[in-house]
Amino acid sequence: MQLHIKPFKEGDEFICSKIVNLCFDAGLLRDFTKKCVDEHYAPEIYLAFANDYLTYVGYLDNINEPIIFGAIADNEITDLFLNPNYHNKGYGKEMLSYLEGEIIKYTNESEFFLNPESTSINFYKKQGYEYNGDGTFVKLLKKNNIKILTEEDL
Repeated sequence: MQLHIKPFKEGDEFICSKIVNLCFDAGLLRDFTKKCVDEHYAPEIYLAFANDYLTYVGYLDNINEPIIFGAIADNEITDLFLNPNYHNKGYGKEMLSYLEGEIIKYTNESEFFLNPESTSINFYKKQGYEYNGDGTFVKLLKKNNIKILTEEDL
């Protein structure tokens, strides 16, 4: 199934919150407490966050709600959460690549950072990220052509 990535819109905050909670319940967020998840990813909190960052959601052809979302700020990937039911199918890699392209497009940066959850470090290493020595991971990117999907594209 093809992943369709679109800009975050009001109303997506509910499913984004649900995805984070599914990740927490699946044991994928060992660096977070339940209180932290509830405080930072409650729908109303995430809506305010998403309006301040470039945030994207990914849909599959046959599913009416996002299965993945990610956000960027300057040259940092601040969020990347995938519904655990869709792990190991290439969707995380596809969204990560999209976010990298958006960073290049909007900031003209070719080096940027992320601070991954401990359970996702191996995923990021496989995508070419290296430990920076300060708790973050860094990757040097090559410029590429990425297009934002609009409602008309779908």
